[in-house]
Amino acid sequence: MDEDGLRGRLEKTLRRKVPSEIWDQLRKERFLEVKNEHEWNDLRVRARGLLSLQGKRAKRSRVRQRNETKELSPVLGAHEKLRSLALSEYFSRLAALEPAINRFRRIVMDDALLSESDALALIGSPAAARFSAIELKDLNVPFIHRAEVLETDWLEGDRRRDTVRINPPGVDLEFSSREPFLRSVSVSRDGNVLLYVRHPGGDQKQPCWRGSLLDELGEACRALESFPWRKGSSAWFVLTGVMPRFDPMLISRSVALHSHHERVTFTLTVDHWVSAASVARMYRRGQKQLLEQRNRSMGDHRLQLFRFITANTNEAGTLPKWRPLMDQWNRKSRSKPYQDVRNFARDYRSAERMLLFPDVVLGPTRKKATS
Repeated sequence: MDEDGLRGRLEKTLRRKVPSEIWDQLRKERFLEVKNEHEWNDLRVRARGLLSLQGKRAKRSRVRQRNETKELSPVLGAHEKLRSLALSEYFSRLAALEPAINRFRRIVMDDALLSESDALALIGSPAAARFSAIELKDLNVPFIHRAEVLETDWLEGDRRRDTVRINPPGVDLEFSSREPFLRSVSVSRDGNVLLYVRHPGGDQKQPCWRGSLLDELGEACRALESFPWRKGSSAWFVLTGVMPRFDPMLISRSVALHSHHERVTFTLTVDHWVSAASVARMYRRGQKQLLEQRNRSMGDHRLQLFRFITANTNEAGTLPKWRPLMDQWNRKSRSKPYQDVRNFARDYRSAERMLLFPDVVLGPTRKKATS
């Protein structure tokens, strides 16, 4: 039977279409060389497994990005929490004495700290992202205001002109830049910057232009770069006076997805005085959340089988046919022999999935105890 006829029979049996990428994979693994009912059954089982795996990957990809990093809340002992609090209070008091912070609060904020809602409004203001504090004061725009971009015109030479409405005092201002506004997490070529703010409502990345009010805020925060706070905590402290938390232990979970494997790692940054027990407790919590079950070993037998089949894969990534491969395994391996080629392929695919595409929970994390 030719490939078209074989594909039609397979789709009729499975009652669903077989995508081209899965058909190519079946060809690569030499499942399409069907000469008898045993080999047909092997093809059917493998195709169903690939379709199932594709569905699981699609479902999981909807709940995370390709390269995701998620911070997990630390788990500290009572003494460690107290020590962390003492350091948080000390560094907050020290930061309040910084000349750059005092200058910004005095000149720009009129020595008035903001509420959480007012601070969020300022950070999200398109006027604060475009105009300087002096320009806004000259126009009688209060520090806390509402603003929106009414329209954007693109001029010759990639110049941008925005019309921004600000209330109060109810004025429409035009702002133009020589380069387009690039929303980037790094400093862009046209001199735009990104203000990163960590606040109770969630981290926020706010693009802004050089010389704007938000850029001035970012410049003031540079005086606190050496303080042992998480990125973005300084901006929220300058605006609200809320004490940033000193974290003696930070743990993050990173996800890297590739076409040939997925990898999930934990990164821990720990002060020297945190106990080994706290570190182990934090890691166990993160691992338990990731696995939602105990960390089970896959067994030496399947690892040896995976190594054996990897060694017998040619340079093009094509495997020999399963039955001769099974016979070769039975002759050379000291481990258990196989009688059914379907069990042989099943055990290999199980090992491949556990090693390269682990079944882990990568959706939103559950709420955990904080330090």
